[in-house]
Amino acid sequence: MIRSLRHILAVLVIVGAAGVLADVAPAATKDTTSACWKTLINDWYDGRIDGIYEIHCYRDALAQLPADLDTYGSARDDIRQALQQRILQGRDGHTTTTAGGGGGNSDNPSGPPGGDNSQSSGPINDALNAGKPGSATSLPVPLLVLGGVALALMAAGGAGFLARRSRLRRMQVASAASVPHGSGPERPEQR
Repeated sequence: MIRSLRHILAVLVIVGAAGVLADVAPAATKDTTSACWKTLINDWYDGRIDGIYEIHCYRDALAQLPADLDTYGSARDDIRQALQQRILQGRDGHTTTTAGGGGGNSDNPSGPPGGDNSQSSGPINDALNAGKPGSATSLPVPLLVLGGVALALMAAGGAGFLARRSRLRRMQVASAASVPHGSGPERPEQR
């Protein structure tokens, strides 16, 4: 009986693992270009779009823009502006028209707009950027700290509860040991 239960449990674990792999496999083989709009939104997360993307990525990002970024940020305007600049550029990234003084930075097409390459990576800059989230989908550091503090407080409360409970049990055992194990409590004789 026990052996058959082990076999059933092993089969269930294998079937469960196969189900998880079947769920994950299509996501792993999905074409990465379909999610370029996510990359573009993550690029905008610092307030500007530094990279150059395919035109459909800009349009997809505008269509998939989360409501909070649309309401509380300038993402929609910034992405539209970057889309207009990208349309003005040819497929190779060079400016094809200079109407309105627009155009891209043809010296460094993947760099920040305006040619601002003066940001150097140093210890002060690294310390200031350490608290910034890496992307729009990353967890905020204060939330992680708050969760850690909450878990520590719950662990301390549980430890206090267990200590009090074990102390109470020890006291009950000690008081039970001090009562003589005779015929029980003495009764007055009845006449």
